[in-house]
Amino acid sequence: MLAYSEEGKLEEYEDDNGYIICSFCLKIYRQTLNEQLSGFREREEDICPYCDYVNDSSMKYDYWNTAINDIELKA
Repeated sequence: MLAYSEEGKLEEYEDDNGYIICSFCLKIYRQTLNEQLSGFREREEDICPYCDYVNDSSMKYDYWNTAINDIELKA
């Protein structure tokens, strides 16, 4: 479940469904990680689907980020 403070800031959340919070725009998006094959690794970036901010990068994982709507978050 998501929890917001009285100021409207996200204080805590569960990572059960791969939900991630963008450190720039603070919107929540779904992330799927796939491990890259050894020997075929390239630098992949964790890019927010809302604001295109690069939250992280890795040479171990491929990031698949998708925006989610408010109805999904409330379920």
